[in-house]
Amino acid sequence: VDFIDASIEQLRAMVEINYLGTINVLKSFISAVYEHEETTLNIVVVSSISSFFSGGPNMVVYDATKAAISAICKRLVPYRNIRINVISPGSVRTNIGAWDVNFQENTAGKEIVRQGQDADAVRLGKEITTGQIARVTKFLFFEDHGMNGADLVIDEGLTLAGREGY
Repeated sequence: VDFIDASIEQLRAMVEINYLGTINVLKSFISAVYEHEETTLNIVVVSSISSFFSGGPNMVVYDATKAAISAICKRLVPYRNIRINVISPGSVRTNIGAWDVNFQENTAGKEIVRQGQDADAVRLGKEITTGQIARVTKFLFFEDHGMNGADLVIDEGLTLAGREGY
């Protein structure tokens, strides 16, 4: 949504879903499985490349919520043996944009997202799949050499190719 034209309710809904939703899941999960200081939790949170690059005026609040997710995850790293990392995918074909805040179909939003994803796929020759994200996640974070505190962009090299914004 455009920041200026959006209602405060629309912006608040985005914060509640993207950021507070992630906090609720993290808090519930950690509280449910954390037993004592010797327990090590391995957590991977999926965010978005938008935490690094601005998507423009229609993405202001979305970008901010994704940056906030990365920030909270990094602050949890030294906390009580929690090993937490963030995956920030680039263009992934999803249904994002297809629904408005009242869960009504938004064909214009869906078309804008589809065009952006198609442009990324043409530029790169292919787009990211959820299977690729799962394989990278398993290798980097759950093997013996697992990382901690990382926020990795997985976008088939799009950001390295010099794309400004997302």
